[in-house]
Amino acid sequence: MNALPGEVSALLEASGRAIDALVSGVRSEVARTPPAPEKWSVNEVLAHLADEERNDFRQRIDYMLHRPGEAWPPIHPDRYVREGGFNDQSLDALRTDFLLERQKSLAWLAGIQDADWSVSYRHAVDMREYTAASLLCAWAAHDLLHLRQIERTLFQHLARATEPDRTDYAGEW
Repeated sequence: MNALPGEVSALLEASGRAIDALVSGVRSEVARTPPAPEKWSVNEVLAHLADEERNDFRQRIDYMLHRPGEAWPPIHPDRYVREGGFNDQSLDALRTDFLLERQKSLAWLAGIQDADWSVSYRHAVDMREYTAASLLCAWAAHDLLHLRQIERTLFQHLARATEPDRTDYAGEW
């Protein structure tokens, strides 16, 4: 049996908890404020993560494993965030949505038996070939990238909030 799904599931569970812990208690005005023009706020990152659970990784891996050869439904993550109005929503609602979708994903992954993780799909946009295993690993990597993004956003907020005092005693970002 391939150990990769269990390993990635454990990482997804841990990163989901880390994301939740990191954003818990963040004030709503901080969560709604992008760190810079054209950058995503914490609210927007959480909404994106929930959407990726629903419409990207879980769905696309499911297509690869159970509907091989079928075209993936298109997704537009940047447009979804730009047009979603997520900074008008509460951080708690967005956290709940993400955590609910993550639990669905973990349950779904746990239910996959005897899958061929080497099955591949040629992406219609970038024309690259992806295996189900590579998409599974990309899912965990995606979490880590956005965890880093949230950390950077909160770090930048803290540095701005303490001016004229400084945070550099802690070290440089």
